[in-house]
Amino acid sequence: MYKRQDSYPAGSEQFRAEENDTLARKANFERLLNKLKHYEGVKYTTFILNEQYPSALSISNGNTMFDTIPVRTIRFGFIPHTDYFRTMGMEGAEGMTAEQLDSRDFLWTESVLTADISQRLKDGKPLYGRRLGNGDEEDYRVGGVIAPVRYRSYMQPMPIELYVYEEFPDYMYYYIPLIALRIDDHLSEKVFLHHFREWMNKELTVGNYYVKSVQSFSDIQEQHEFSEGITNQYRLNLALGIFFLVNLCLGVAGTFWMQTRSRREEVGIMLSFGGNPSHITRLLLYEGWILTTLGTLTGCLLYLQYALRDGLYTTCNSAEEAMPAYWINHFGLHFTAVTLIVYLLLLIVVSIGIWMPAHKLSRISPVDALRDE
Repeated sequence: MYKRQDSYPAGSEQFRAEENDTLARKANFERLLNKLKHYEGVKYTTFILNEQYPSALSISNGNTMFDTIPVRTIRFGFIPHTDYFRTMGMEGAEGMTAEQLDSRDFLWTESVLTADISQRLKDGKPLYGRRLGNGDEEDYRVGGVIAPVRYRSYMQPMPIELYVYEEFPDYMYYYIPLIALRIDDHLSEKVFLHHFREWMNKELTVGNYYVKSVQSFSDIQEQHEFSEGITNQYRLNLALGIFFLVNLCLGVAGTFWMQTRSRREEVGIMLSFGGNPSHITRLLLYEGWILTTLGTLTGCLLYLQYALRDGLYTTCNSAEEAMPAYWINHFGLHFTAVTLIVYLLLLIVVSIGIWMPAHKLSRISPVDALRDE
């Protein structure tokens, strides 16, 4: 969860002029942070500089150069020894742990990269320790590697570079950064926030600093996604998907249902010649499955022609470009998976549309079946 603090403006009743210089602000800020660290249930705390964090509205893009290969990345900074990685829930990669990254003495010339960047380089080499250039002739070193991070909850992980602040910038004592908290896993977020808000209104005022608000990360995600129109778009797409899926299933099932019922006379003839009801039902099912298979193969061939004409991949120069290593971005795997899911769904729907009337028809007497016709 994230806590937003503020400072009393000059001229207000709570403002204290003697607490307004940089040294006093620094001391008060550390006192406030120390109170947070020792609050019951708080596991880790860290700073969020420039309001840049996963799911934040603001994005800073940059180029990370690997010799002559540029990789577009999302960039934001962190301060070493502030439990940043454990607080943000980031996992280490290439043999590193989040705890090791939090305790490491990073230099300002080092950066932490997400492991999915190596997939773009396609050279099979680990990222840790590599000398890199970021496009402005300033070489730096990869000082740590973390597992891929989803910058947006509705997107695939994107390449991220975390650059280092060796110390807390003085201007931040006036700009007032966000503070992130990670609570113990066994605690209820709702109950914790209820008690924490009561406590912060009474206790979290130090010098000119006070806590303005506190929100859970999930609430922040929901607010940002709603403000970007993602929530409404998701709901609309979900509603349309369910609507068309239900109509497709009803249409296919109804078609085979009526087609099977119309074959009452044919079923009566087979029964009159000693046909077994179970055999007749299976025969009708096999016929439906063959038609479904032929229809699916025809649809696949037509779609493949369309895909081959327009290209199987789409690339762009944005930092939000999907990583090609994920299976969903590979046309062959994605096409096969979707086709199999649709094919199995159609088989189930067709089986229901055939079995129910066929089961009933195959158990009537041949005389009744032929007389009705």
